[in-house]
Amino acid sequence: PFLLTLFPLVPGGDNILLEILLQPNTTGWLFVNYPIIPWLGVMGLGCACGLWIREHPDEITRLFLIMGVVLLGLWLIVRTGGGYGNLVLYEGGGWRDFMLMSKYPPSLAFLLWNLGGMSLIISAHTHLKNHLYGTHLFRVIVLFGQVPLFFYVIHLYIYKWLSFMPFMRGTLSMGYVAWMVGLMVMIPLCYGFRIIKKKHPGSILQYI
Repeated sequence: PFLLTLFPLVPGGDNILLEILLQPNTTGWLFVNYPIIPWLGVMGLGCACGLWIREHPDEITRLFLIMGVVLLGLWLIVRTGGGYGNLVLYEGGGWRDFMLMSKYPPSLAFLLWNLGGMSLIISAHTHLKNHLYGTHLFRVIVLFGQVPLFFYVIHLYIYKWLSFMPFMRGTLSMGYVAWMVGLMVMIPLCYGFRIIKKKHPGSILQYI
């Protein structure tokens, strides 16, 4: 709310600075889904966690388990209270309404839910990696994690392309089939891009 006073909204007009820094806009000439200010903190947190993990590999399971439980506990409190910064208030509806959280821009409830869930996944993965290490599933998970932005960008186009295929529509079962087909297509693409990244260790490709 404070930041919105610095960048007042003008009905029917475009505020380019507001759209780049704070408020997504997908209707004007400038397409912005991820403004800088809401996501900069998340990116910084990810970098900090990466550095910490590299220096304290033996403490990952415990720390991220605690982080996940705390963040999800805070999410439950925030969401039950309506969800601070959420465009859709929870007013005692069903569980689907409870899980409906604003992503563009990200609400506090959305960030707590996703960061908490990811913390638990990291904790579980670290705990189980000795059992998974060497398996095809483990190698695929590591592959996608080593080229995260590339994976994200190509998945948008691949699943958009699959949605145009009539036989991929209709039922939930076909949705799962399309999901698996998309993953199978992305594996060799991500593998090839990972090879390129390793050949250029000092390039901007390391951020992709």
